Amino acid sequence: MTRVGGDGWVCFITHMRITGAIVAQRMRLSEEEVCSLWDIIPPRADFIGVSFVTRLTSTMVDRHNMKLPKSLSESCGIKPDEEGSAGIRLTARGSVTTCAYGVDTDGRTHFNTVGWKSFLVSKNLHVGQAILITIRNTHRPGLRMMVVIDII
Repeated sequence: MTRVGGDGWVCFITHMRITGAIVAQRMRLSEEEVCSLWDIIPPRADFIGVSFVTRLTSTMVDRHNMKLPKSLSESCGIKPDEEGSAGIRLTARGSVTTCAYGVDTDGRTHFNTVGWKSFLVSKNLHVGQAILITIRNTHRPGLRMMVVIDII
């Protein structure tokens, strides 16, 4: 995989920080992934909080353990002791998987293992895929938020 470095990578990271986006630690994207990301980032008015760029890890995929960073949770107004249900969808128009969530003592939002696994299996997602996560408001009954995942 080609690593994006130098001025191009610095420009990308600077833009993401200016827009308030969170990029996972040690995250690197190929040139193709950077171009793809520019194409899929939704307009700022379409989501709440900040966006999050990461890669699916073995913990997320094989152990079915998905946690959102504390700073993402806080930016979306998720309270420290909050529990509820979220919709998770692949792309803004994809089918919705309902998933319970709660906020751990470390402040990170943790998705229920059963719901997260159901989403992963139905979408055939795998370790190493770069993804963009945005949180959106929803009017669906019983759901506190809609988590939209786009493959970069």
